[in-house]
Amino acid sequence: MIWKILKKLSDKDLCVCARVSHGFHVYSEAEKFWKRRCIKRWKGRFLFKKCWKYTAILDRDEAPPPIQRRIFVSAQDFSSKIWGAQIRSAIPISKLTSSLNMIEKRSNLSYEEFIHSYAIPNRPVIITDATDKWKAKDVWTKEKLLERFRERRFRTDEVCRGKKMKMTMGDYFVYANQNTDEDPIYLFDPTFAERAPELLDDYEIPIYFREDLFSLLGERKRPYYRWLVVGPERSGSSFHIDPYLTSAWNSLLVGRKRWLLYPPTGHPHGVKYNGNMLAPSYDAPVPMKYFQKKWDSIPENNRPIEVIQEAGETIYVPTGWWHMVLNLTETIAVTQNFCHTANFLTVYRYVKDDDPKMKRKWKAYLVDERPDLIEAWKNYKKTIKMANGSSSKKDKEDGDKEAEKETSN
Repeated sequence: MIWKILKKLSDKDLCVCARVSHGFHVYSEAEKFWKRRCIKRWKGRFLFKKCWKYTAILDRDEAPPPIQRRIFVSAQDFSSKIWGAQIRSAIPISKLTSSLNMIEKRSNLSYEEFIHSYAIPNRPVIITDATDKWKAKDVWTKEKLLERFRERRFRTDEVCRGKKMKMTMGDYFVYANQNTDEDPIYLFDPTFAERAPELLDDYEIPIYFREDLFSLLGERKRPYYRWLVVGPERSGSSFHIDPYLTSAWNSLLVGRKRWLLYPPTGHPHGVKYNGNMLAPSYDAPVPMKYFQKKWDSIPENNRPIEVIQEAGETIYVPTGWWHMVLNLTETIAVTQNFCHTANFLTVYRYVKDDDPKMKRKWKAYLVDERPDLIEAWKNYKKTIKMANGSSSKKDKEDGDKEAEKETSN
């Protein structure tokens, strides 16, 4: 009830209320509470000032006063909803690193071996030398990105009034350097090529991932597929499966990332999931919360596959693999999702059910450019129908007719 009342107060009244009693002070100082107010007021045009409270109530050009000593939170005061996030943000990141590297790390990997050893079997791998010749290795540092793009606005993963919040590169790094959030705002921009096209000249797609069947749709019609990814320690992504069941690659230029993965046949402990890979619905805790609340209770027979990704390394995440990422340091990376021959049937089946309009457009291009894949889809449908018990002559004929209809649509 107190929480609901405080939400209705103005910033000024809330600051006054904080002086009324010890209890009101405890509730009114919650960073998560002030973060919402700040973003509602400033959207992405704030200049972070040590904490969310000062950032919310002060103008951009106002200097913040010294942060007061944190008030002691007793067991009686404690509310995990209000204070849990702040307690988790104080966990030393050194306690969340790992010495486990359960994914192969390869160099001098040929394209043919990648396809036969990883793409077709749907196995993850880390490639250690894919970025060796990239210009980005030298120019994608915080200092050099600020020199080039300080005033450019990029999308973040924070939602403000139903849209992804944008921040300038300069404002974002001020926030990244000072924040104490449990789940820091992530610069995660799928349109960075429009905002800073120069960045495309700094890297090239590794040879292993250049086949991308979605490219047949063209840049404007295809789904989002590439992201500039920048985040401070503690930031990251909760357990998820990539959109349209695509595969992905992620090249890390700065920092260290801890990855947890489960194969498509697995299910991450502590994640609510409807069990339908073709129409997935799930709810997963943010990384810091996951490690505090779920990690110790994972059964030994359901432990994730772990790996630490170092700067300069590229990880391949195959189709349908669950993955969670925790940034152990400040990180700068680029990532892309793609559909290639090896995962076409899985991706096409998902697109067919999820986005029929895009499927029709995509199929029109595939008929001209890759008729072999359309034929493979036709045969795949027949096989599935047979496996489900359609073994009579009539059912086989119906299956052939349905497949022909699918091919002509």
